[in-house]
Amino acid sequence: MNKEKVNIELLGESLEALSSSLQWLKQSVDRCASIVKKSEFTDPYDFEALEALTARFARTVDILTGKVYRSIDKVEMNNGKTLIEVIEFLEKTGVVSSFQQTKRLKELRNDIVHEYQQDDLNELFRSIYKSSPLLMEDAEKAIKYASALVNKFREQEDVS
Repeated sequence: MNKEKVNIELLGESLEALSSSLQWLKQSVDRCASIVKKSEFTDPYDFEALEALTARFARTVDILTGKVYRSIDKVEMNNGKTLIEVIEFLEKTGVVSSFQQTKRLKELRNDIVHEYQQDDLNELFRSIYKSSPLLMEDAEKAIKYASALVNKFREQEDVS
């Protein structure tokens, strides 16, 4: 199997993972819509829903940036060496809304994973909820763009 085909296969697998993760994230965002309007999150069921949103947000950021963006970069043969270079390239193509916004999504993900904001979880939950629409929008753009790449490759392969 040649390198291009391997990269396309990895991109296809990454797209499936992102689509699934995005579906779960949307479900959590919908579930938390009324919860985030509260001044504090003291109800255990609310806290559990917000924890699920937090985990799904972090997972979606990881799949989007670590798998899908990197796979697009490999397929496009841009050869970005760092995630910053990959995101800058994808910003130029319109797949990423804004480098700064993507950086903020990664920072929130790091806050979640490394538990930097344990002292103010209410603020962290609100930030995640408010940032979720941007994450979902960029994930949808990436799915559309990457799907077109995969389909183009498969069409060329069928002609060959």
